[in-house]
Amino acid sequence: MISSSSNPRIKFLKSLAERREREKERKFVIEGIHLVSEALASQEKEKKFRLESVFFSKRASASKEGDALLKRLLKANVELVEVSEKVMTDVSDVEAPQGIVAVLPAVEDNIEDIVSVKVPLIVVCHGVQDPGNLGTIIRSADAFGASGILLGSGTVDVYNPKTLRSSMGSVFHLPIVVFDDVKVGLRRLKEKGVSLLATTLKAQALGKSDLVSSCAVVFGAEGAGLPEDVLKMCDRTAMIPMPGGAESLNVGVAASIVLYEAVRQRQEKENA
Repeated sequence: MISSSSNPRIKFLKSLAERREREKERKFVIEGIHLVSEALASQEKEKKFRLESVFFSKRASASKEGDALLKRLLKANVELVEVSEKVMTDVSDVEAPQGIVAVLPAVEDNIEDIVSVKVPLIVVCHGVQDPGNLGTIIRSADAFGASGILLGSGTVDVYNPKTLRSSMGSVFHLPIVVFDDVKVGLRRLKEKGVSLLATTLKAQALGKSDLVSSCAVVFGAEGAGLPEDVLKMCDRTAMIPMPGGAESLNVGVAASIVLYEAVRQRQEKENA
């Protein structure tokens, strides 16, 4: 059992809380029974993510769900490292730790992964800075069957702890590709026959936009929206009707509405 926070492995674990260390080491940390369980399920089914090591305390083994998860991890030959409750509290990123954190190597998807389906439905995020918003977008994209996500520069790290928690494990279920220059990614999508749609405050209503064919919906920063040069690259625009008093929507909410509309249109076509 590791009982000191000065242990080299614990120091390394804590260092991954910083984006620059995650990018340098190409590793990230997840916390909690649900996220570790989702990662293990992805490892067992898709063999995309791989749990490198799992640190746990007695709090995890004392719960029914935690004990069952530890047994699954042991069966999967994942390294298990027991730590004291004090160490677990020290490395935890939440107020009420469940007693389990894991380290995984980062995964690098590519553009082919998000356009490989027959009719792609892609979410593009450029400059989305709030980790909770990005996590919500990833979760909604997973729920509504999007084929993948493209992240542009200025967007929060997908492996940010809050992003991971907000995604509720959906980060393990769909490909996410990152471009330092979002315009390069957008050009690649257009080369693959994917139409680019941006949501703006002045455009035709979303319900009149074609979301049945291959498309990527582009979202910008929470306050500033999309820069003009990125907006000009989009093939068309759409507006989410808002007859109420609010001037705008949270970007996570907006993405969810657009994705729902895409699913509605596609299901309507299938049932016609």
